[in-house]
Amino acid sequence: MASINHHLLLAAAAAVLLLAAAATATASRVTVTSLANTTSSLVAALGSSGIIAGGRAANASANTTAAAEPTVYEMLGKYGFPPGILPAGAQGYTLDAGDGSFQVTLPGDCVVDVQGYKLRYRSNIYGNVRAGSIDGLDGVSVKIAIVWVGIHDVEADGGDVTFHAGAISKSSPADGFQTSPSCQ
Repeated sequence: MASINHHLLLAAAAAVLLLAAAATATASRVTVTSLANTTSSLVAALGSSGIIAGGRAANASANTTAAAEPTVYEMLGKYGFPPGILPAGAQGYTLDAGDGSFQVTLPGDCVVDVQGYKLRYRSNIYGNVRAGSIDGLDGVSVKIAIVWVGIHDVEADGGDVTFHAGAISKSSPADGFQTSPSCQ
Protein backbone atom coordinates (compact mmCIF):
# COMPACT_ATOMS: atom_id res chain seq x y z
CA MET A 1 0.00 0.00 0.00
CA ALA A 2 2.82 2.43 0.86
CA SER A 3 4.43 1.71 -2.51
CA ILE A 4 1.19 2.53 -4.34
CA ASN A 5 0.80 5.84 -2.43
CA HIS A 6 4.43 6.70 -3.21
CA HIS A 7 3.90 6.16 -6.94
CA LEU A 8 0.61 8.07 -6.95
CA LEU A 9 2.21 11.06 -5.24
CA LEU A 10 5.13 11.04 -7.67
CA ALA A 11 2.72 10.84 -10.60
CA ALA A 12 0.68 13.73 -9.19
CA ALA A 13 3.80 15.85 -8.71
CA ALA A 14 4.93 15.07 -12.27
CA ALA A 15 1.47 15.97 -13.60
CA VAL A 16 1.53 19.34 -11.82
CA LEU A 17 4.94 20.13 -13.31
CA LEU A 18 3.83 19.05 -16.79
CA LEU A 19 0.70 21.21 -16.56
CA ALA A 20 2.81 24.19 -15.49
CA ALA A 21 5.20 23.60 -18.39
CA ALA A 22 2.31 23.20 -20.84
CA ALA A 23 0.69 26.42 -19.64
CA THR A 24 3.99 28.24 -20.10
CA ALA A 25 4.50 26.75 -23.58
CA THR A 26 0.92 27.54 -24.60
CA ALA A 27 1.46 31.20 -23.83
CA SER A 28 4.56 31.08 -26.11
CA ARG A 29 6.59 32.54 -23.30
CA VAL A 30 9.77 31.15 -21.89
CA THR A 31 9.89 31.82 -18.16
CA VAL A 32 13.14 31.02 -16.46
CA THR A 33 13.42 31.76 -12.80
CA SER A 34 13.91 28.42 -11.22
CA LEU A 35 11.79 25.55 -12.47
CA ALA A 36 14.61 23.29 -11.33
CA ASN A 37 14.53 24.94 -7.88
CA THR A 38 10.75 24.58 -7.72
CA THR A 39 11.00 20.91 -8.62
CA SER A 40 13.83 20.43 -6.13
CA SER A 41 11.76 22.14 -3.42
CA LEU A 42 8.78 19.91 -4.18
CA VAL A 43 10.97 16.81 -4.08
CA ALA A 44 12.63 18.00 -0.85
CA ALA A 45 9.26 18.68 0.76
CA LEU A 46 7.99 15.26 -0.21
CA GLY A 47 11.24 13.77 1.09
CA SER A 48 11.09 15.59 4.44
CA SER A 49 7.55 14.37 4.99
CA GLY A 50 8.73 10.80 4.47
CA ILE A 51 6.88 10.39 1.17
CA ILE A 52 10.07 10.06 -0.88
CA ALA A 53 13.14 8.27 0.43
CA GLY A 54 16.28 10.44 0.67
CA GLY A 55 18.08 8.68 -2.16
CA ARG A 56 15.17 9.10 -4.54
CA ALA A 57 14.79 12.78 -3.63
CA ALA A 58 18.46 13.40 -4.36
CA ASN A 59 18.23 11.63 -7.71
CA ALA A 60 15.07 13.49 -8.74
CA SER A 61 16.72 16.79 -7.81
CA ALA A 62 19.82 15.99 -9.84
CA ASN A 63 17.71 15.08 -12.87
CA THR A 64 15.89 18.44 -12.91
CA THR A 65 19.05 20.46 -13.52
CA ALA A 66 20.05 18.46 -16.59
CA ALA A 67 17.22 19.98 -18.65
CA ALA A 68 17.64 23.56 -17.37
CA GLU A 69 16.72 26.43 -19.68
CA PRO A 70 19.51 28.71 -20.92
CA THR A 71 20.53 31.51 -18.57
CA VAL A 72 19.82 35.11 -19.51
CA TYR A 73 23.53 35.48 -20.29
CA GLU A 74 23.39 32.54 -22.72
CA MET A 75 20.25 34.00 -24.32
CA LEU A 76 22.09 37.30 -24.87
CA GLY A 77 24.70 35.33 -26.83
CA LYS A 78 22.00 33.74 -28.99
CA TYR A 79 20.93 37.25 -30.02
CA GLY A 80 24.51 38.40 -30.72
CA PHE A 81 25.20 40.27 -27.47
CA PRO A 82 28.07 39.73 -25.02
CA PRO A 83 27.01 38.66 -21.50
CA GLY A 84 28.63 41.67 -19.82
CA ILE A 85 25.93 44.09 -20.91
CA LEU A 86 24.07 42.76 -17.84
CA PRO A 87 25.50 42.75 -14.32
CA ALA A 88 26.29 39.46 -12.60
CA GLY A 89 23.60 37.83 -10.50
CA ALA A 90 20.47 38.00 -12.68
CA GLN A 91 17.80 35.91 -10.96
CA GLY A 92 15.72 35.09 -14.01
CA TYR A 93 14.01 36.31 -17.14
CA THR A 94 10.96 35.95 -19.31
CA LEU A 95 11.13 36.06 -23.09
CA ASP A 96 8.20 36.04 -25.50
CA ALA A 97 9.51 34.12 -28.50
CA GLY A 98 6.81 35.66 -30.70
CA ASP A 99 7.53 39.37 -30.34
CA GLY A 100 10.88 39.36 -28.49
CA SER A 101 9.58 41.19 -25.43
CA PHE A 102 11.50 40.37 -22.29
CA GLN A 103 11.89 41.06 -18.60
CA VAL A 104 15.11 40.44 -16.66
CA THR A 105 15.00 40.27 -12.86
CA LEU A 106 17.98 41.31 -10.74
CA PRO A 107 18.18 40.90 -6.94
CA GLY A 108 17.85 44.67 -6.54
CA ASP A 109 18.81 47.98 -8.09
CA CYS A 110 22.45 47.98 -9.12
CA VAL A 111 25.21 50.39 -10.20
CA VAL A 112 28.29 49.17 -12.11
CA ASP A 113 31.36 50.76 -13.68
CA VAL A 114 31.91 49.66 -17.27
CA GLN A 115 34.63 51.11 -19.49
CA GLY A 116 34.67 54.40 -17.59
CA TYR A 117 30.89 54.80 -17.40
CA LYS A 118 28.52 54.34 -14.48
CA LEU A 119 25.49 52.25 -15.45
CA ARG A 120 22.43 51.89 -13.24
CA TYR A 121 20.15 48.86 -13.54
CA ARG A 122 16.75 48.65 -11.87
CA SER A 123 15.68 45.33 -10.37
CA ASN A 124 13.34 44.75 -13.34
CA ILE A 125 14.52 45.50 -16.87
CA TYR A 126 12.16 45.42 -19.86
CA GLY A 127 12.59 45.65 -23.62
CA ASN A 128 12.36 43.89 -26.96
CA VAL A 129 15.17 41.81 -28.41
CA ARG A 130 15.96 40.45 -31.85
CA ALA A 131 19.24 39.52 -33.52
CA GLY A 132 21.70 42.35 -32.88
CA SER A 133 19.14 44.78 -31.46
CA ILE A 134 17.48 45.60 -28.15
CA ASP A 135 14.94 48.41 -28.31
CA GLY A 136 12.31 49.87 -26.03
CA LEU A 137 14.73 49.29 -23.16
CA ASP A 138 13.47 50.37 -19.75
CA GLY A 139 15.40 50.02 -16.50
CA VAL A 140 18.97 50.83 -17.57
CA SER A 141 20.56 54.28 -17.44
CA VAL A 142 24.00 55.84 -17.79
CA LYS A 143 25.42 58.72 -15.77
CA ILE A 144 26.42 61.61 -18.03
CA ALA A 145 28.05 64.41 -16.01
CA ILE A 146 25.62 64.69 -13.06
CA VAL A 147 22.48 63.37 -14.77
CA TRP A 148 21.24 59.79 -15.26
CA VAL A 149 19.98 59.28 -18.83
CA GLY A 150 17.95 56.22 -19.82
CA ILE A 151 19.49 53.86 -22.35
CA HIS A 152 16.66 53.08 -24.77
CA ASP A 153 18.40 50.98 -27.46
CA VAL A 154 21.45 48.72 -27.72
CA GLU A 155 22.92 47.33 -30.95
CA ALA A 156 25.56 44.66 -31.51
CA ASP A 157 27.26 44.78 -34.89
CA GLY A 158 30.69 43.99 -36.27
CA GLY A 159 32.37 43.43 -32.91
CA ASP A 160 31.00 46.63 -31.38
CA VAL A 161 28.17 47.31 -28.96
CA THR A 162 26.39 50.66 -29.39
CA PHE A 163 24.31 52.19 -26.61
CA HIS A 164 21.72 54.89 -27.37
CA ALA A 165 20.78 57.20 -24.48
CA GLY A 166 18.67 60.20 -25.39
CA ALA A 167 20.39 61.92 -28.31
CA ILE A 168 23.76 60.38 -27.43
CA SER A 169 25.19 57.16 -28.90
CA LYS A 170 28.38 55.46 -27.78
CA SER A 171 30.06 52.46 -29.41
CA SER A 172 32.51 50.24 -27.56
CA PRO A 173 34.28 47.02 -28.52
CA ALA A 174 32.20 43.97 -27.56
CA ASP A 175 35.37 42.42 -26.11
CA GLY A 176 35.01 44.82 -23.17
CA PHE A 177 31.68 43.18 -22.24
CA GLN A 178 32.67 39.52 -22.09
CA THR A 179 32.46 39.42 -18.28
CA SER A 180 29.41 40.57 -16.36
CA PRO A 181 30.33 43.30 -13.87
CA SER A 182 29.48 42.99 -10.18
CA CYS A 183 27.10 45.45 -8.57
CA GLN A 184 28.59 48.06 -6.26
